[in-house]
Amino acid sequence: MEHTPTLAELAQDDPELQNYLITQGGRMLSGIEWTDLVLTPSEAPRCPCCERPNDGTVAIRRENTAYCNDVDNWLISCRDCFDYRDEQWKEQWEDYYSMVM
Repeated sequence: MEHTPTLAELAQDDPELQNYLITQGGRMLSGIEWTDLVLTPSEAPRCPCCERPNDGTVAIRRENTAYCNDVDNWLISCRDCFDYRDEQWKEQWEDYYSMVM
């Protein structure tokens, strides 16, 4: 019978997978993706990033970061700005792991 590696075995020598499990996987396991705190237009009339009026998508969301000070891992923005920054973090992690591996 062939051995099927566990997730821990797969991640052991794969820093990129380790980062994914810590950030994305951790977000899912902790329920953070489902607990974005949406801010009403009276609480946040505009997106702090792009200055567009709040169309109901401005929220406090967890970024794909792992700063020691957890406050630094959160962003107040509209969905478009969050998605843009999330893609930037994804590219930065890919660049980082391509250099260290």
